[in-house]
Amino acid sequence: MNSYIALNTKLRGRAASLPHRIQGALCQERKGLLADILAQELRHIRPYLSKPSRDFVTSWAKNFDGYEALQAIKKLDKPDREALKRVFGTEIDLKNILIIYRLKKHFDTHGDMVYAHLIPSSYKLRAQEINQLAHAKDMTHFTQAAASGRYGAVFNNANAFIHAEQSLSRAVSLQFKEQSRRGGLAVVCGYLYSLRLEVQRRLLHDYKNEIHKHNGAYRGHEPRG
Repeated sequence: MNSYIALNTKLRGRAASLPHRIQGALCQERKGLLADILAQELRHIRPYLSKPSRDFVTSWAKNFDGYEALQAIKKLDKPDREALKRVFGTEIDLKNILIIYRLKKHFDTHGDMVYAHLIPSSYKLRAQEINQLAHAKDMTHFTQAAASGRYGAVFNNANAFIHAEQSLSRAVSLQFKEQSRRGGLAVVCGYLYSLRLEVQRRLLHDYKNEIHKHNGAYRGHEPRG
């Protein structure tokens, strides 16, 4: 019995990161191409940046991790620090909402058991709202709470959760666009983020086409009754 409890706990954690792991597994080949494209872009960008900005962008572009970036912006100038805090803080808040959603939907996880799986940071997402989402008695109440919360503009319908990664990317892109109006490093990071999304979109499209061709060829060789 204890082994099953431990396994269930383990699976809860893996469920929270499932979309990211699937994306990585299906698109392993594209990582090399994406890294090459980003490296080419960075070679053109670096000469225009100060050393702290150059170091930050180079590190962030390796994995686009918002939590790590939020820790690293402390070394940047105040205008860049404040602009990027809005972007990465929003990203972390949205990811935590999605983590709670997946844990509740796929593992019926409630209350305090949710907290162990959250990213240990928040921007505008307050403890009271996290508590309300974590203790929602069913998915209907959860989506209603999310729609009426701080990020209701993002999660204002059920499709926002069905297409969770697109909702997240769209919201982060909008934050980059807004912060880029002030100039500074947000312009560079926003450009690299949009470049990453475009490369991923094109490669995923190619991947789906290959699967479609493969399935079509397979069906063409199926024995007829």
